[in-house]
Amino acid sequence: MGFSSLPKQIVALALSALLVTGLVIYVIIHLMASDGKVNSITRLSDLLTGYTQLAEHNFTQKKEGKTIDVANDIITPLETEKILLQQIADGTFTHAQFQSGGINFNASKSEDRKEQLKEAIVAIGKLQDQIKTNDEKTATQFPVVSTSVQNVITGYKNEAADKRALLQTLGWISVVLIVLFVITVLVLVNRQLAISRKESSSNKLLIAEESKRVEQLTQFIEAMASGNYNMQIESDAKDELSATLISMRNKLINNAEEEKRRGWASTGIANISGILRDSGNAAELYDKVIKFLVKYTNSNQGGLFILNDDDPQDTYLDLIACYAYERKKFLNKRIGIGQGLVGQCFMEREEIHLTEVPEEYIRITSGLGGEKPQSLLMMPLKTNEKVFGVLELASFQLYPPHVVDLVAKFAENIASTISNIKINESTRILLEQTQQQAEEMKAQEEEMRQNMEELSATQEEMHRKEQEYISRIQELEAQSNLSVKV
Repeated sequence: MGFSSLPKQIVALALSALLVTGLVIYVIIHLMASDGKVNSITRLSDLLTGYTQLAEHNFTQKKEGKTIDVANDIITPLETEKILLQQIADGTFTHAQFQSGGINFNASKSEDRKEQLKEAIVAIGKLQDQIKTNDEKTATQFPVVSTSVQNVITGYKNEAADKRALLQTLGWISVVLIVLFVITVLVLVNRQLAISRKESSSNKLLIAEESKRVEQLTQFIEAMASGNYNMQIESDAKDELSATLISMRNKLINNAEEEKRRGWASTGIANISGILRDSGNAAELYDKVIKFLVKYTNSNQGGLFILNDDDPQDTYLDLIACYAYERKKFLNKRIGIGQGLVGQCFMEREEIHLTEVPEEYIRITSGLGGEKPQSLLMMPLKTNEKVFGVLELASFQLYPPHVVDLVAKFAENIASTISNIKINESTRILLEQTQQQAEEMKAQEEEMRQNMEELSATQEEMHRKEQEYISRIQELEAQSNLSVKV
């Protein structure tokens, strides 16, 4: 029996106490009512006996020659007694003085009582008839009436005595029940005290264990507060507090890892941005970029393929930078658009992440030989929906999602830089062409100026010669005219 069963015992004891208390109250009330009934029966006996004795006394007085009104002094008491008995027999008896004890004589349903009432009523009626007819046997009828009435009274007294005996028996039963109840309470209290002592001992052990657990949880919380998430809790899996703390620890670990990944990504973006800003020489820039990407992502090798569209009729992807590639196989590699995984990545403009690399596709070489990588990641160098090339990384380890996301950001930044480089290169070429054309136009202008000067000189010489020709013609004409006149 433990504390879990105590409420049931309390309920049982409370119900028992209520039953015993109710029984005791019932016995006391009905014993008091029984006493009132006895008193009522005694008064009824005195009343009925008084009517009979009065009638018999007056009848004796009459026989002795005294003046007696038979109707009022003999017949009327007997009639009153007869009416009273008839009312009792009919159930209409309501005389207040016999109700004061809480007893209703009309409640009796005993056949014996009804027969006794009938005999008494008949005896009184017979006595009345004998008195009215001056029957000589009248004097002998009074004892018969007295006996009949006494039988009725005795019957009621016997009923009251039986009920009182029953009530007394119930009273003794109540006493026994009270004693048993007290004994039971004492036994239960004693047992509960023993259990309490036992549970007190158990509670001390539980308190010690709980103190140990609280100390362990406190150390666990302090460890988490200091950033140490490796501490474990040795406790029951059903312990809600421990489960909550472990869940909190796991969330803190996840948050710390997420924060570490964010910091790692931010640092990577800052570093690659610094490299890309220092974009003096394109070839040197690409070498720095691929070297940084391979090391920062813990890859084993990587390559940077850039679109070569110098000849619109012959566009292809050119491996312009690599790190730790097998030079014999990959150096100066040219890949057509849509050819192989790299060409497919460029054409589809989507990343390709393989965790099952095809045999002989690529091998990572080291001092121990060549091995197939476990993970292959190809990312299109895309910005503003335009693809400038493909970044390819290979590793013995699988790339987690946050690394793939960061490589995608790297690729976007690289693509933006390549776009700027191409724009700058196009601008440089256009500027050189413009300068060359300007120089050519300047040379042509100088040549035209010289030609104009030579043409002007020629025109002046022709004009001078023309004047000379005119003067000569005029002289010849003058000479000709002179000769004619002569």
